[in-house]
Amino acid sequence: MDYQQRDFDDFGRPSYSRCKFKEHDWWYYYIYAIFVKTPIGTLATIGLTCFVCFVLQRRQIAVRDEMILMVPAI
Repeated sequence: MDYQQRDFDDFGRPSYSRCKFKEHDWWYYYIYAIFVKTPIGTLATIGLTCFVCFVLQRRQIAVRDEMILMVPAI
């Protein structure tokens, strides 16, 4: 990402996103790209997992135990 950032900043090439050219970088480009390029099923599974883990949690689970399961997935 650093090389791409340098190319856009140092060489004056316009960047392109969502049918628009811009002289500087798009601060949200990589966040936008994750949501556009990740399959809908994967996004739904991640959202459902977070919902079940954090909203529907009925018993107290140690944060350490949650992180042991969540960090490798992330």
